[in-house]
Order: sequence, then structure tokens, then C-alpha cells
Amino acid sequence: MKKILILLLLLSPFTEAFSHYLWIETPAQTAQNKQQIIKVKYGEFAYNEIEEASNAAFLKVKDFELWLIDPDGEKKELKTIANGDHYEAVYTPKKAGTYIVYLDNKKMEIVDSTQYNFGIYKPQYHAKAKINVGKSNKSDHHTNHDGLEIIETASVNQQITLQVRFKNLPLTKSKVMVFFKDGWSKEQETDEKGEITLTLPWQTSYAVEVIHIDKTPGTFNQLPYEFIWNCATYFINHQADARI
Repeated sequence: MKKILILLLLLSPFTEAFSHYLWIETPAQTAQNKQQIIKVKYGEFAYNEIEEASNAAFLKVKDFELWLIDPDGEKKELKTIANGDHYEAVYTPKKAGTYIVYLDNKKMEIVDSTQYNFGIYKPQYHAKAKINVGKSNKSDHHTNHDGLEIIETASVNQQITLQVRFKNLPLTKSKVMVFFKDGWSKEQETDEKGEITLTLPWQTSYAVEVIHIDKTPGTFNQLPYEFIWNCATYFINHQADARI
């Protein structure tokens, strides 16, 4: 028993790093010319374990880029500031239609986990959410052509269809985790189209996560790595009043 406890203590930093992920929180619906706040959080959505922006864990993933795609397809980078347990950006939608907000972080340093028999790898995060202004509810945009992403392809009432893509191709037989707060989670596997269909049982917010290992070795900042650890998330605001 003592050996098991020691092993768990040794593995705890590694386990924590892999249970945490970045996600974006937005309203699902809003109005034109009304200022909105977009939040970026890091932690475990299901257990409401959220790192403070000043914590060492969050500081390791803070060098992300946050982008907004408007209904006409125009892309704009959003500036963020740290605020308690999140980073936030402010924007005011001028047009009616569907907006896509996404986060990209490909600047994280190489991680050496050989002591945990996991190897030397480069972590990469991609997160996304959708905001409808007015009555619009269009499908998603591709936002990570050279990496992992989750795309919403259909949404009707309490059902939503998502597609997982890696380097512009559907990712089949991939494990997808769906979370909502209070510790609830559900695992699904993508089909031959890389898709899953979710029935949202409660009017609340959900976070969807997928992880994919790209076994292509390379170098980053002149340091070699054996593979890329990709994590993508998608935020679904299905609350009764999904305005912020």
C-alpha cells in the first residue's frame, strides 16, 4: 500500500496536467450592439476546478491566441486580460448572424515525461464556441487546418452533431468526452464520418473534449520532441437563458 501511495504522489503532477484543459465560455445568444465578455478558463469543467490566472498551472498555457470570426467570415484577434479565474476579452457584435470564437495555443514548451514512461512531447490546445446574434444558427467554421478541432455541423432543439477533425480530415473511432458541472460525464466514439450526436438532457453548459496523439516527431525552439499531444474543446451553452 505504501508503494502505491508513493507512486500516486509521483504521478500527480503528470495526472493533473492531463486532466486539465482550456475552454471558452460565451453566451449562446445575444443581440447586435450589445457588449459581450468572452472568458477563457483552465482546469476541470465537470468538477468546477478552475485555476486562477495567476497560478503556475495557468501561466504555462497563457500564451494563446483568441480569435473571432464574424458572420461574413472576417477574422479578428481579440486581446485578453487576466481577471481572477479566467482571461477575458470584450467585443460588441455589429452584425446579425453566427460568430465563432476560437483559441489556439501552439507555443507551449516541450514537456519531458520520460520519468513517467510517456516520452518527450509538445502539447497543443485548441478551443471553440459559437455565438448567435439574432435568429441565426449556422454551422461552424474550420479553424485549425494543421491540427485537432471540433466542429458543430448541426443543431436542432436538444440535439447537436459535432465532427472531430485532424489536419482537415475526419477523425474516426476517436474517444470524445462530454462534461457538465457536478461531475457528470459521458464518453462517445466518433463514427466513420468523425461525428457524434449528442442529446443534451439538461439546460446547462457543456464542455466537449477530445485528445489525439500525433506521433510525428519534430523540434520546437531547437528542442526535439517525439510526438504532439493535441487537446481540443468545444463549449455548448444550453441554458434556459443563454445570454451573458
